[in-house]
Amino acid sequence: MGITLALRSKFSASQFWDDCRKYNVTVIQYIGEIMRYLCNTPRKINDRRHKVRLAIGNGIRADVWREFINRFGNIQIREFYGATEGNFSLLNYSGKIGAVGRDTYLHKKYFPYSLIKFDVDKEQPVRDSAGFCIEAAKG
Repeated sequence: MGITLALRSKFSASQFWDDCRKYNVTVIQYIGEIMRYLCNTPRKINDRRHKVRLAIGNGIRADVWREFINRFGNIQIREFYGATEGNFSLLNYSGKIGAVGRDTYLHKKYFPYSLIKFDVDKEQPVRDSAGFCIEAAKG
C-alpha cells in the first residue's frame, strides 16, 4: 500500500524523536503512558523539529495531552476508547481534549450504547434505587 512502518525492538523515550527524524515519521501510535514518558524526557532544542503530524492511540490524560502539544508542536491527536474491551469503541476524531469521542448515525443505529456515571472513588458505576446504572448527561 506504500506505507512504511518503523519498529524498534525496545521502546526508548530518549531516542523516540531522533528515530522519528531519522525515518521521516509522519504518524505515530501510542499506547498507555508513552506520551507521558516522552514529556518526562529532558527538553531539547529540537523538540519541535520533526515531521510527525498525527498521533493515534489511547490512554492519554488531559494534562499530558496539553503538555505534549505545547512541547512537541501542533500534532493532531486522535484518541480512541474501548480498545481494552474490544466490543465497542469511540474515536475522538475532533481532537477535543477530554472528549470520549463521537459517533455517526449508523453507529448509533446498529450499535446502541449509553455512557454511564462512574464513581471514581468507589471504582464502580453509579446506580439508581432499582440498581440500574445512571446515564451521564451530554458534556
